[in-house]
Amino acid sequence: MRTEKLSLDTRVANALVSRITEEQWPVRVQLGIPFRTENDNHMVDITVEYDDSYPFGEKLSETINRLFNLIPQEP
Repeated sequence: MRTEKLSLDTRVANALVSRITEEQWPVRVQLGIPFRTENDNHMVDITVEYDDSYPFGEKLSETINRLFNLIPQEP
């Protein structure tokens, strides 16, 4: 089991939690209290737990790319 603590933009965190729930990923996620940075960004600390073999980093990157339209969507 692997545990990671991340600070993410609230939009990314919400999209990630939605995907974890809807696609039933084998991931446990805990959201902290949202906060605002000195640059006025809305962030939240999250903790995720997943199996060592699960490609969580790839899934997170994919979520960010989809959210900000960084890769073309499939038709």
